[in-house]
Amino acid sequence: MTKPAVYTSITLVATILAGGQILRSQAPAPTDRQWEYASVTSGQTWGEQTALGAPYKWFASAYTCFAASSGCRSAATVQAETSGATDVGTAMMKAASALGEEGWEMVSVTSGENGNRVMYFRRPKSAQK
Repeated sequence: MTKPAVYTSITLVATILAGGQILRSQAPAPTDRQWEYASVTSGQTWGEQTALGAPYKWFASAYTCFAASSGCRSAATVQAETSGATDVGTAMMKAASALGEEGWEMVSVTSGENGNRVMYFRRPKSAQK
């Protein structure tokens, strides 16, 4: 086999392998896959003073709900120090980061009429730790 033929063969095999990876990543998920769901909801913010006249330290909370057919199977509250009275995002991102480390993926974000933000997550049931 000549050198150009060898290079052409290697290029062809590499292209076929790469194309297979691309097509497989775009294939729809199996229809029999079961998911588990969770949500993170923004909570409240509050300020605390360590001494009279001292600057406030601001905190926020976020609530994580792990879904079950009866409602929340379990829930967790995350608290975080924030930059001010309206910063609920810090606690929400702390909760979202914890879910991401456990294999959850965010699928949607909404804002309710009361102003609460909600992030929705899912993961295949087989990904449970």
